[in-house]
Amino acid sequence: NTGRDVPKACEQTLNDLKLDYLDLYLIHWPVTGNTGPALSPSIEETWKAMEALCTSGKCKSIGVSNFSMKKLAAMKSYAKIFPAVNQVELHPLLRQDALLQAAAELGCHLTAYSPLGSPDSSSMIGHDGAKLMELPLIQQIGQAVGKSAAQVLIRWAVQRGTSVVPKSVTPSRIETNLDVLEWSLSDEQMAALS
Repeated sequence: NTGRDVPKACEQTLNDLKLDYLDLYLIHWPVTGNTGPALSPSIEETWKAMEALCTSGKCKSIGVSNFSMKKLAAMKSYAKIFPAVNQVELHPLLRQDALLQAAAELGCHLTAYSPLGSPDSSSMIGHDGAKLMELPLIQQIGQAVGKSAAQVLIRWAVQRGTSVVPKSVTPSRIETNLDVLEWSLSDEQMAALS
């Protein structure tokens, strides 16, 4: 989005949600659809507009989604408010170890979307993301700790220091997905998932 589009988009979101401010607002993807050697509008232009949302009180925190280490590090040269969060696909088949370390060094928290796997990225990273919860290792660990495969995957991500946004519309699964804080995976189980 251009800098002038950002406040309009935020205002629409606030109106849709019937809120006065957002706790966190993200740039969804570092692409514009325009072809060429540079993004137009630039990430810098969009980010400055995001920072203005914080200054105006419309957002408490701002962040990015799907940013590489290179794009995230490049923001250090112009960001007055560095992204609080970089939300990326992250699970045992797409660990993002280097990005996790780089984000920590830059002071940016990593949030895992699709922590239960994603069929959308399976061809890109060479796995069957829709079957992640069916992997024998995940099933074995789940049985050993008395938890579901989804809980094992969410706990793995939380135990690594990331936050997670698992998707479900089923109330019972949502409740089960929240039950990941009162127990932990052993060092051996974490290593096996790594």
